[in-house]
Amino acid sequence: MKYLLLDFDRTLFNTELFYNSIELQYIAGMQRFPNGFDFRKFLYDDSVIFLTKARSLGWKLILLTYGQREVQEYKVHASGIDEYFDQLFYVENGTKVDAILPIFQNVLANNTRIVFIDDTTRHLTDFKSTLPHSKVFRMARIGAKGSDSIDTRFTIITNFNDVLELI
Repeated sequence: MKYLLLDFDRTLFNTELFYNSIELQYIAGMQRFPNGFDFRKFLYDDSVIFLTKARSLGWKLILLTYGQREVQEYKVHASGIDEYFDQLFYVENGTKVDAILPIFQNVLANNTRIVFIDDTTRHLTDFKSTLPHSKVFRMARIGAKGSDSIDTRFTIITNFNDVLELI
């Protein structure tokens, strides 16, 4: 089995563009988001293409996002990205790896491929130390918060263009 675990903010979803839009529309008072506002415009251009291709290649897709559950669930659902995932994990406390570890306890002995892509080195470090046979990538989207920090422990990617060839 092949598992591809993906972070949401700054990996699939352009959080900076989203925050800037909220600032303009709410704080500056230009207009309000209507109910059911389509958040798809905040997805990075390569996100849906990547998820579609990964699924077609037999990867089981798991979303693993950290933050207030109600907020994260809303952004994920409003962006339409939830339909591409086999499982969704919203982590409010603890670590991301602790949240998903129960699903891997029965498959670790098998020939299982696990890949995790996140923009936060703390999550990647926790993941790699708990699941050392996994492959991890640090997403460093151009212009995203923290993307300019250097950490040579992880393979850095700036988009999904060549990821499927690397995993």
